[in-house]
Parts: sequence; structure tokens; C-alpha cells
Amino acid sequence: MSRSTQYIGLNDVGENCIVGMEEVETDNHTNGMFDEKVPLGEWHSVHGLRFKEVQQFVIWSSGPMIFTCLENQDGKRYGEWKRQERTPIEYSEYDDDTGIIWI
Repeated sequence: MSRSTQYIGLNDVGENCIVGMEEVETDNHTNGMFDEKVPLGEWHSVHGLRFKEVQQFVIWSSGPMIFTCLENQDGKRYGEWKRQERTPIEYSEYDDDTGIIWI
């Protein structure tokens, strides 16, 4: 089994927050398991709203799985992932539609 960094990124709530915004060039990043840079985005609106993608948390599954959310210029977070206990019927580790991670 191969080990690697898995960038999961934003859930659908986070993705919907940045629809229509301009992505700007940034050096915003986090580090993967081999210290490689994993780029994270930043978006600005014409109305002065700014969102920066931030690492929310990392879980391990054959390597780090990086989950991110958005943070505005005031530090308020949007599109945070929610952790839930796994039930026997879940087959995946996360659902980006609902923003749920099964642990």
C-alpha cells in the first residue's frame, strides 16, 4: 500500500461561498507528509470580501487527508467539516455534499 498526502479540500458549502469570486495568486499553503507544499486558495469579491482557504484538520488514511474550510478577513470560518461517528452503512470516509467526516 502506498502512502501519500490526500488533499480533500473544501466541502460543497465552502465551494458555494466562493462562486463568482476571483481567485488571487497567493503563497498560502500547508505541508504534506513529505513536507511538500500543498497549495491553498484565496478569493476576493468586488465588494471587498476576502476568503482564505485554511487547513481545518488532518486525519490519517494511508497518509494524511487534508480537510480545509474558508476563513474571512475577520477570522470567521465558513464551510467547516463536521465529524460524526461511523455507522455500519457508511462506505467512504467523508461526504463533501454534507460536509461530514466519519471517524
